[in-house]
Amino acid sequence: MNLIEIIKLQIIKTSDINKKIRLLKELGGMLWANNVGIYNLNSLERAVIEDVARDYTPQIGSQYKKKKNNVFVITIGYMSGGHTRLMENLANMLDNKCDLIITGNASVTLKKRLEKYFNEIFEIPVYNDTNINELYKLSANLERYENIILNIHPDDIASVIAAGLAKKNINTYVHFVNHADHVFSFGPTVADVWYQISQFGAKLDQLRELSGKTTFLGIPIAINDDHLSNNMISTNDEVKCIITAGSANKYKPHKGYSLIKKIPEILYQFPEASIIVVGTNILFCYWWWGTFLKFRKRIKFYKALNHSEYLLLMQNADIYLDSYPIPGGTAFVEQFFLGKKCAGYISPQQGYTPLENIKCDITSSELNKINNVDIIEKIKYVHSFDNVKNRFLSAINKQVMTTINWDYYYKWTGDINFFKLEKIREIPLYLLLECVKENSSLKCIISQYKFITIISLIKNFIRLYVSKLKGK
Repeated sequence: MNLIEIIKLQIIKTSDINKKIRLLKELGGMLWANNVGIYNLNSLERAVIEDVARDYTPQIGSQYKKKKNNVFVITIGYMSGGHTRLMENLANMLDNKCDLIITGNASVTLKKRLEKYFNEIFEIPVYNDTNINELYKLSANLERYENIILNIHPDDIASVIAAGLAKKNINTYVHFVNHADHVFSFGPTVADVWYQISQFGAKLDQLRELSGKTTFLGIPIAINDDHLSNNMISTNDEVKCIITAGSANKYKPHKGYSLIKKIPEILYQFPEASIIVVGTNILFCYWWWGTFLKFRKRIKFYKALNHSEYLLLMQNADIYLDSYPIPGGTAFVEQFFLGKKCAGYISPQQGYTPLENIKCDITSSELNKINNVDIIEKIKYVHSFDNVKNRFLSAINKQVMTTINWDYYYKWTGDINFFKLEKIREIPLYLLLECVKENSSLKCIISQYKFITIISLIKNFIRLYVSKLKGK
């Protein structure tokens, strides 16, 4: 038996429901971080929901009888990036302000921002430290709503369980926004509607064994045609500032695909240019160190910027360069319609926007095809606020699903196995501790993963140390 099967058996055997949920969360987290070709744990997901349901008595929800229409559930909110902004945009599409439940955490500043989009914001902390009574509280609150919209982390099993309980008690409708569509996720067993944002995610969804219906959503982008006449790139342009933005892992080299390797030729092609990387902490991202030392006078890193700071920085950009090998689902298109000259490299992870059709080698003479007007209408269909809104409201209010002819909007050349690993490379700290504490067979398995265990311990303790520093 391999490590995953041993952990599954441990989950099934334990009678402690809190421990069962925690082990399942950590297993989900491990599969999220280690793509070994497993995209669901549906049998365990169903079994744990049934286990929890046996001792659950409807509480608050039964008093409300679905008086409210919609509620969003989010695990952790972020000031930057596309994850939280996608939720804000979707909430803004509804006829009336709905409520928001946070199961992990969100900063005071972010919660203040979220008040613009939501009527009431509740915090029910079941993500990091799942307590069965808190989970019951979450489920009881979810029973107040006709539609539960999950915008959660892939390993947030507590929210999935609570949504499953709510469905059992009042037959509420569960919607799942699959924003992290290239990785494992809990949720396929409870979702009545599964929202797809990309061709890549749609192809992977065939491996998730979804119980509900799928519908195309897309990522909403503010579109303004006024700027489009000036966003054609020529290799003769005087380029002084190139900006690329995204979470640090989007730039981590994988299977020979690396933006970092292309930096020297970009800087050679544009000898007056400097490159700004937004979203990367250079102290911890070792894959950037060599390039940074070599070109430190021409490359600059920003750990994080809020959206307004980011837009201000972008005003000075001559070219926006998409993240690679993991592309940016929002920023690439957003900057294009803000009039920026955009470029990027074709990744095996693809199919997030028709704008990817213009990607080529940034240093090639083919850059003039950036202004290809043939794809503008395709981009508008996929990304315009009105079109995304119509698709979202059709599913929410009418249970009408939207299908899309993917081949018409983007010619697939990708690889859904691009991120697949041959074996586990990192084990969560909690699983390591459980292996040591209780189970001889688990100890035996861990002994086969000695190197991985040591590396995992080092990584986990570094994370704990960094989080403590941030808290000071």
